[in-house]
Amino acid sequence: MKKYKLLCIDDEPVILDLYELMFEDLYPILKATSPEEAIDLLKNHHQEIIYVFSDFTMNGMNGLQFREEMIRCGFEIPFSMVTGNYDLEMAEQGMSLRIDSFLHKPIEKEELLKL
Repeated sequence: MKKYKLLCIDDEPVILDLYELMFEDLYPILKATSPEEAIDLLKNHHQEIIYVFSDFTMNGMNGLQFREEMIRCGFEIPFSMVTGNYDLEMAEQGMSLRIDSFLHKPIEKEELLKL
């Protein structure tokens, strides 16, 4: 039986470690500290990844741009954006990119588990 995984992208390794702690009993976590690293993980593990959590503010591209790149590459995996702030414009872009939710930092375990 295949073990499904979550992909978590954040440029702060301590945040990635928190994801791992929150989901340790449920799913293995693939961690990426950059959007480019995350795309490589998607290319190699897309059949196993069931959900993506991405920070908004990252070096190289923001979370919306990363989601655009995922879709361009053909990765239609459920996706949530984690951010300290979001506005109406970001929400509208999120709808067009089929982002499931915007999660406010700091992340609450219960909120993640609902998804």
